[in-house]
Amino acid sequence: VSTMPGVDMINFHVENENDFTSYELTDMHGNSTSYPNGDITVFPAESGCYTLCVTTENGCSECKTLCVTLPDAMLSSIYPNPADGEVNIDYRLSRRISGGTIQIISANGVKMYSQAVTNTTKGKTMKGSLKLSTAAYAPGQYIVRILSSKGEVYDSKTLIVK
Repeated sequence: VSTMPGVDMINFHVENENDFTSYELTDMHGNSTSYPNGDITVFPAESGCYTLCVTTENGCSECKTLCVTLPDAMLSSIYPNPADGEVNIDYRLSRRISGGTIQIISANGVKMYSQAVTNTTKGKTMKGSLKLSTAAYAPGQYIVRILSSKGEVYDSKTLIVK
């Protein structure tokens, strides 16, 4: 069992793929998905363990487990980046927190934007998205960050405005 803290994507690659006939990935809740080949990418919605089992045509199986720990909040993607007029910010809030704040900070430390985000799913991981105009932003580099209710930075990414 391997543990990976703070990842938002798992990529399984099976060597000697032609030796195997089935690929099955099981999540921490026992939900299984079959895949047609040995290149499998998973975007986990919550922390937990994933087990990949591969089987040969004579019925021999081998399984490997990978456990991931996701942060309580993260910025999934910022696009388009560079931005020209508007930007989309996708984020995720874990079931362990009720909300946070998304901010955009200029290169010289000026807070350009601040928006509270709330987990409305009552005990489940929530994905959200914001669409913002960048028309009033000078061309340059900005930091987009998501903060806890106590002001701790969960995650940050760079945004370029044209």
